Amino acid sequence: MRRTGPDRSQPLVVIGLGNPGDQYVGSRHNVGFAVADLVTDRLRRPESGQATGAQWMSGSWKWRKTHVLKPMRFMNLSGEPVRLFLETMSISPGQCLVVIDDLDLDCGSIRIRAGGSSGGHKGLEDIISALGTADIPRCRIGIGHPGTSTAVSDHVLDRPDGAEKEAFERSQKRASESVLCWLVEGVTNAARRYNGPLPQQADEIPDGVEDS
Repeated sequence: MRRTGPDRSQPLVVIGLGNPGDQYVGSRHNVGFAVADLVTDRLRRPESGQATGAQWMSGSWKWRKTHVLKPMRFMNLSGEPVRLFLETMSISPGQCLVVIDDLDLDCGSIRIRAGGSSGGHKGLEDIISALGTADIPRCRIGIGHPGTSTAVSDHVLDRPDGAEKEAFERSQKRASESVLCWLVEGVTNAARRYNGPLPQQADEIPDGVEDS
């Protein structure tokens, strides 16, 4: 009997959100960029390029053609570079996964969904507006909430330290594995395997994401 599974003939796009500039590297708000870089490191035969307002890398993962896009405008203006790239490549919003930080999730938690509202994330909100649909898969990575709204701006732009830094770095690696799972198995299986808090380190990476 012939096995059925996800159609790997269609390219997919991983969109990592962050702010451009060295001063933002390592900040909580730039976790999308960090995960995008980790995914790029796993691609076969990667090649780079420039698009309007964005940087991209293309390669393959388990025979899936994959583009990794990093909009190079400030996060709240991510929508237009994403729209232009998708139009140029003739790719639909459903073939994308947007990777973002999330204040409402504990540090290290991951939540993958097939669509929905922006949840107040300005970068995702701008992408939804530019593409005209909220049916865009997304991977949210928890960065925790500082407790008061007045402290949010500093919190997202700061770099975690101590035990939080360790959890933050582990969550980036785990999120990159969830993205690789999504590339092959789709939203449902990636969510089933990875949604939730950080596991114990010995059980961190589920089966099925090794290099091939």
